[in-house]
Amino acid sequence: CVIGSEGSGKTTFTESLKRSWLLSLFTNENQPDNPHCMDQRTVGIDVSTADVSGVGRVLLYDVAGQIQYHKTHSFFFAANAFFLLLLSLMTGGKIRALHELFEEGKYWLCFLRASIDKRSIPTVIMAASRLDRCPGGREILQQVA
Repeated sequence: CVIGSEGSGKTTFTESLKRSWLLSLFTNENQPDNPHCMDQRTVGIDVSTADVSGVGRVLLYDVAGQIQYHKTHSFFFAANAFFLLLLSLMTGGKIRALHELFEEGKYWLCFLRASIDKRSIPTVIMAASRLDRCPGGREILQQVA
């Protein structure tokens, strides 16, 4: 299940899993400056599958980041699910402060804890997104590729 606030890159990430990883680094389909980007926003939840190299076929839950949808997400959360929490490094064209990222991460972890069986410990990986929007970010991505 890919979770995170609005605009954190959840849909971009899930779509990139469906394509070649290297190709997805250079695709701008879901970028904010793309005129079709607004159409890419998830309404509610988008369920799809992807064949991930070395893993196999995975079921993807791309949940909407808008706060009005958060309460419905818990119906799709399972204790044995793997959660990827995306935290955007950018907001409103500016790099976010560390304390903002911390507070957002805390919100989502508390939300998960309240939404699943208390006897289980979910698997959660937190990842920063939108590095390509940060000053010098594209150069870092090109070095990695």
